Amino acid sequence: MFNYTPIEEKTFHSWDALLDHTNDEEKYVKPLNMGEHNDWRFENDEYLCTGTDTFKLNEKGMSGFNSRILPTNCKNIINKLTDKGLASDVLNNLLQTNEAKEQIKKTNLIIDHSNGTILGAVGLHYGFYPNFNFTGDLMEIFGDNVKFERATITNTKMNLSVVDVREEGEISGSGGVGVDKFALGLNIGNSMVGDLSLLFDYFLRRDVCANGMQINAFNHNNRIIHKGDDISSKIENVISNTTEGLGKLRESLDKLAGIPFNPTKLVDLGCSVNFIDGKEYPLYPSNFYNPNKEYLTDGHREKSFSDTVEYVKNIPYLFGGETSRAVFSTSFRDNASMWDFVNVYTEEAKKHSPAIRNEIERNSGILMNQIVSNRKEFFNEECIEMEAETVN
Repeated sequence: MFNYTPIEEKTFHSWDALLDHTNDEEKYVKPLNMGEHNDWRFENDEYLCTGTDTFKLNEKGMSGFNSRILPTNCKNIINKLTDKGLASDVLNNLLQTNEAKEQIKKTNLIIDHSNGTILGAVGLHYGFYPNFNFTGDLMEIFGDNVKFERATITNTKMNLSVVDVREEGEISGSGGVGVDKFALGLNIGNSMVGDLSLLFDYFLRRDVCANGMQINAFNHNNRIIHKGDDISSKIENVISNTTEGLGKLRESLDKLAGIPFNPTKLVDLGCSVNFIDGKEYPLYPSNFYNPNKEYLTDGHREKSFSDTVEYVKNIPYLFGGETSRAVFSTSFRDNASMWDFVNVYTEEAKKHSPAIRNEIERNSGILMNQIVSNRKEFFNEECIEMEAETVN
């Protein structure tokens, strides 16, 4: 088994903190052309060496190296080897193939020279764009028009959320009881190791509990690939194109708030509701329903469907935080809506690590789009849902 260096996750709550970190990152994280060095070899199931230089790898670094130079799924095989030294022996044999030697000539390793760790591997034509440059460009473009929400960096993959001070609003309950204030903005991504293009999606902050949601942009011109030397010059235009869709996002939120919580229809449509691990709860279905799956019998399908509906009914009580659960348990609103249901997930997200929180917030945005896209389906029949039973 190969020994990997741990990957650190960092969270930032201000432009200054992000700028300071990325400034240090820019000093030490640099590409290294493998073709300009000889005798690449693995040692002690932990190091990649060339000449007298020795580098460690984290798991992302090995994944990048695998995708560029080694056979498919080699990393998974290496991780299963238990005899000491065997992983290095297998890897070194693979490095001697003609295919690997050719790919080495075309590969840059991305190395953090502050600790000698390989973070990833990219092609020679990859446009290396440091997070420090990106942060500075964004600060200049945004000026005072946005508020910094938060940022995370994991292995140079940056996820930055800002809200537009001009894009605030509120959503009322189905009967006008209770008001949620929110602000819209952008969720912005970059990576220096080839696993993410410059990405500009939407971000929503719910003020009542400081929840966040990351939502895919409505257009397909919301990203910039790492190619060429003019990446910086393209950013402002992409931001402008993306922010034009904020009005449509407002409409989607209004529609979401107007759809009653309907577990049966969510399950029937196959909406993506199963992105928080609930396997520890007895209610979790042994066979989570999938409308596209072929079941052995109609009875198996019906059992899977009913068990999944019962579980989804109780998601607000299993995972709901202080604010989101209260909506389903009290008269804060006349009736719980799909807006309330999605916010169960976004409130749950705050309990997790930065990487998992971002994943839950992105999946919450996907769920929102699925519900809004199928809005008519929720009104094609009378709502016959029974109120969800509280699970203690």
